[in-house]
Amino acid sequence: MRFGNILLSCLILVLLALPGPLGTAYPTAKGLSSLQKIDPSLLNNGSDYDRVIVETSGDTSLPTGSMSLTYTLGGGGGGSTMAFGTVQRSKLLDLAALPGVIGVFPDLKINYNDSRLDSTPSLIQTDMFRVREILGVNNVNSSLGLQGDGVKVAIVDTGTDFANPNMATAFATDAAGTPLALDPDGAGIVLTNTTLSKFTNSTGVYLDMLRHKQGVRIWIYLGAATYPNVVIPVIWNLTDYKIGVDSTHSIVSQSGVYHFGLAFEWTPAGFLFFPTLVVDSKVSGVYDTVYMDMNSAPYISTLLVFQQLHFTTQADYSFYDDAPHHLGDGSEVISADLNGDGIPDISAGLLGARVLDAFGAITNSKSKFDFDLGALDGSLLAPMDPKGNYIGVMYDVQGHGSQTAANVASSGKEGYNIYANGTNYKLTGVAPHSKIIAIKALYIGDVLFSWMWASGLDYDASQKQWVYSGNHRADIISNSWGFSAWPLLVSGLGYDVVSALENLLSVPGSIASNYPGTVFTQAMGNGGPGYGTITTPASSSFAISVGASTSWHTAAQFSSTGLSYYGGSSSYSDDVIGWSDRGPSPTGESKPDVVNVGAFAFTPEDVMAATGNGAEAWAFFGGTSQATPLTAGVAALIIQALRSRETSFDAFTVKNILMSTAKDTGNDPFVQGAGRVNASAAVSYALSGSSLMKGVFSVSNDATYQNLLQSLSGSEASLSKVVGQPLSLPSQGAPEESWFAGNVEQGTSSTATFTVQNPSAVQMDVSLSSTAFRLVGTANFSRVSTPGQSTFVNLTKAIGKIPIGIDLMVVREDFPFNAWYNSTVSKYYADAVTRLRLQVYNWKDSNFDGTPQTPETSLINTGYAWGDAEEVRISGPGLKFTDTPLVGVYQNPTYDSYWTGGTNKSASPVTFNIYVFYYKKVSWSWVSFDRIAVQVGPASSAPFQATVSVPVNASAGVYEDFITLSGSNGQRTQVPVSLVVPLNPSKKGVPFVFGASADGVMYDNGAVYGASDFSWRYESGNWRTYKLVVSD
Repeated sequence: MRFGNILLSCLILVLLALPGPLGTAYPTAKGLSSLQKIDPSLLNNGSDYDRVIVETSGDTSLPTGSMSLTYTLGGGGGGSTMAFGTVQRSKLLDLAALPGVIGVFPDLKINYNDSRLDSTPSLIQTDMFRVREILGVNNVNSSLGLQGDGVKVAIVDTGTDFANPNMATAFATDAAGTPLALDPDGAGIVLTNTTLSKFTNSTGVYLDMLRHKQGVRIWIYLGAATYPNVVIPVIWNLTDYKIGVDSTHSIVSQSGVYHFGLAFEWTPAGFLFFPTLVVDSKVSGVYDTVYMDMNSAPYISTLLVFQQLHFTTQADYSFYDDAPHHLGDGSEVISADLNGDGIPDISAGLLGARVLDAFGAITNSKSKFDFDLGALDGSLLAPMDPKGNYIGVMYDVQGHGSQTAANVASSGKEGYNIYANGTNYKLTGVAPHSKIIAIKALYIGDVLFSWMWASGLDYDASQKQWVYSGNHRADIISNSWGFSAWPLLVSGLGYDVVSALENLLSVPGSIASNYPGTVFTQAMGNGGPGYGTITTPASSSFAISVGASTSWHTAAQFSSTGLSYYGGSSSYSDDVIGWSDRGPSPTGESKPDVVNVGAFAFTPEDVMAATGNGAEAWAFFGGTSQATPLTAGVAALIIQALRSRETSFDAFTVKNILMSTAKDTGNDPFVQGAGRVNASAAVSYALSGSSLMKGVFSVSNDATYQNLLQSLSGSEASLSKVVGQPLSLPSQGAPEESWFAGNVEQGTSSTATFTVQNPSAVQMDVSLSSTAFRLVGTANFSRVSTPGQSTFVNLTKAIGKIPIGIDLMVVREDFPFNAWYNSTVSKYYADAVTRLRLQVYNWKDSNFDGTPQTPETSLINTGYAWGDAEEVRISGPGLKFTDTPLVGVYQNPTYDSYWTGGTNKSASPVTFNIYVFYYKKVSWSWVSFDRIAVQVGPASSAPFQATVSVPVNASAGVYEDFITLSGSNGQRTQVPVSLVVPLNPSKKGVPFVFGASADGVMYDNGAVYGASDFSWRYESGNWRTYKLVVSD
């Protein structure tokens, strides 16, 4: 079916299948002026200093006079070099004019604002119980007694706040009891190098802050916030600081020398400055105790920065009423209860973070940076200087990281009055006994440095290389972020340096012979519903890439706040939400690997986001940012279960268990992967059977890794200097559940050997089949919207009953582009945008009046992109529509503006079109088996072979569908299958003609539709990938 004049965002990716490493042919700068080499965003951002990436044509040394914090990546062999650093805006042209410079680009900052909320009403309520129930976590925690004990999960994000009572004991520690927390961005340094002495008078014991009435100079570390002046001096002349009431009741320094400073933190509450005192409480000259004046911090912060803070406290300029904090005794969380309810209301973070002194504030020596890995010649600072001159703290700059961590490890200790009815509801994480390694990473370079460190590598400054210590810090590394603007990474998605490093760190033996590999969970991104919207490093082949499924137990609460289009009470779940990013990866692999609940739930949050009342430190959360830590939490349960059985495992083991036991959501591989994570089945498998499921099987194949090894050849070459020796993926890898058949030309085939593993004590019979989605029917109609209202359409009346046996129903809505962007209302692009939201409900006409009322409708799925086309998917519609299928299209009452949010200009009605597509599951004719079933005895395995044969007339592109295993235990496992049919040009200049497929497939290599989201990021749109085989 052709679509009319709709907002179309489509890019065709053409990848060259070269005999050598991909990406060795780099662009040149011939004919470009210095100005043309500079990314325009650097010229127009108004900043005096910029973090930049400089690409040069193979020159491994960039003149240090042109930029600071110089580092290099690559070089030699005809390749390019990338340098990362900070440059003064006035020197950009001089930098671009250097010989060999190809381009100057902005550094790659990560945007963590991605929960994909349709709105943020303050009254929406829910709890995590429903999510835990959907995943089967309640039974795993209670019936099986597994809660993630002994498992460490690194959260690479905006930092994590542990002051929330639900997270107070969730921070991980090393063998000495020191917190495991990392800040490679350098934000957590607190300078305490101002030394003071004490004096006593009739009112108490004080520090001599007002020396000779002139005050004392203190140094505040501001880091990147005020680069290049990362440290600024301030004269303290407010008052002397109280440390006791008399000579026997005071804070004691054994040396008599007190160290003082102001901690600067950029928090969700605003800019906070915390007065900080460090003393040597036991041994003279060995500083071991930290105090922060939590009462005075808000007032002092408003003196230093003009801002309004929501804390009800008075400055007392006293440390004596503040708690002491030490490393290794559990007192590391620095927080205070300001309103007397027993719950912390203000937090300065976690004492003991390892902070990278990137700007030389402590060492007086700027680190040399590598674009991939951060500091290559710098050592991390100690968690606390024994001489008293600095401490390291971990805090959350935004709040995103605290919520991702809570999805994993919230204890549920503290409940919240979320319904305002006097009853407290607990928000317990998936693995409440697991421990969090908090990592703050705001740039790509920070992220990759963090991955190395969390995976157990340490930098040997004397040898200039990373070394695997054998001390594997994190069992799982969870990443609720993705980078969309992949062209800045030079190589395509999946081949880029970020994906390449994640691949290497996932594979056992890649870094060192005794390196076990690390489990990575990675958010796909929220730019759907178009195919190919995957981001990096979700494009990493061996990470567990996670999409977002639904749980609409929140719908009635949305409606109660005025968002009536969310309908009444709903118990529907396990569809894939429209904005969840889709595969395939440009390599041709099926992604995501699994989906998990991302729409939506509430979680505990950073107390600094609770406007001064820690009892309200809970918030709405969603997106693949939520689905990813939920999956990491289930992975933690799997690891605990495997360890309890003393079963050896690696990252591939955990990934295969998650995929083999996932619940089918009734979507194709590029949308759902293997399905929605199922904790009950996954943990039961890891236990070799449980009271929840006696028998569970897994499946894996030997071909995917080898095919990927060929496809990814050379992509890791630029990382060779990471450990000071050549790097490559091991020739023998681990089995994978999904089958990537590689490049398969027309008229040829590819075969894989699969192994069905049964660890349980019962025999299982497993039948084999292939499953493909094929279009069997369509229908369409048009209606006119009403601003401020939902236009409801009874589908049965509009297009007739849904045909029997339909497995998947796809509903799309579109309307004219010139109605979406109304240039007659505003001359500025996207300043007057018509917003339509598409909902699909089950409608029970309780009062028999023929008119849908909000309480009568139960939401099944919704789409609300900023564009003139929406898509909603309903799996198993015959089961979900127990009453009347209803479509609703809600139009915002006024025009929206991309630039300002809303407008006060009334919107006009528009004519919209609804298209309904019906799909059935059929056998995939391309796939055949050497047998139709396998019998797997207790604690044993059985093989089978599958072959995919490509017809001679197959069009070029990427293909997908499933191998389905149906067990006598009731288990149904979907194995995503993907392959690439490459283009093989015979003559130069001969055009290729792409046409739509004739068999109604889900992912059509010859057609796209307008699946754009103007409000989202670079990946949003509708992408197709083609590979060319070039032999000359």
